[in-house]
Amino acid sequence: MAATTSVIFDFFHTLTVGTSAAERRAGVEPVAQALGIPGDVLFLTLGTTFVERATGSRGDSVATMRWVAQLCGDEPSMEQLHAACELRRAIESSYARNIRPDAVHTAAQLKADGFKLGLMSDCTHELPRIWKELPVSQYFDATVFSV
Repeated sequence: MAATTSVIFDFFHTLTVGTSAAERRAGVEPVAQALGIPGDVLFLTLGTTFVERATGSRGDSVATMRWVAQLCGDEPSMEQLHAACELRRAIESSYARNIRPDAVHTAAQLKADGFKLGLMSDCTHELPRIWKELPVSQYFDATVFSV
């Protein structure tokens, strides 16, 4: 049997502390307000459109937000869309920055021990944009983001 030379990690709930449903629900509210959509409607729609959003099949973040808003029965202006995307980026980035206390140390130790590290994540547009800013990113040799 060959020796293990690499380790592949998932991102959310593996390298990060999980975000509760209540926190996620609260995080949707400012985005919904920016779009002029009821928060509960946007929250439900985001929950039922994860696959499309996480595969990038609806385009970039603005096009995806427009599509989600249209599913909610809204036709937001470009100004509303950009504001909503900026809010969502900030909120989702805060979840991504909630790195587990031991994740950086673990990645650093594995790297020091000679392992190649990879990351695979099913995620929306926000994570790839901030990945390089995260303290754990410096230890990874390769990344694959579903979006």
